[in-house]
Amino acid sequence: MKRATPSVSRKKPSGLKSIDSKEKAPAKPGHKPLPLGSDARKNARVVFALAIVALSLWTAAGFLSALIWATILAISLWPLYVSFVVA
Repeated sequence: MKRATPSVSRKKPSGLKSIDSKEKAPAKPGHKPLPLGSDARKNARVVFALAIVALSLWTAAGFLSALIWATILAISLWPLYVSFVVA
């Protein structure tokens, strides 16, 4: 027995423009349009990445001393751990 599937209309709403359209919005007097070239996108990615790194370092700064001590303890106690695992 075949199950009936409802038909779905794929029409676009009349008020929306297609993403694929190459039409440019009319520029307002006195306003420059945003740069859309590959150089502008690359610069924006670099600035965004630097901002994320700066914010992560700022957040981690409060935990830096604890991270250093955890590293020291992990390295110094590794031989003791290995001896317990083998035994």
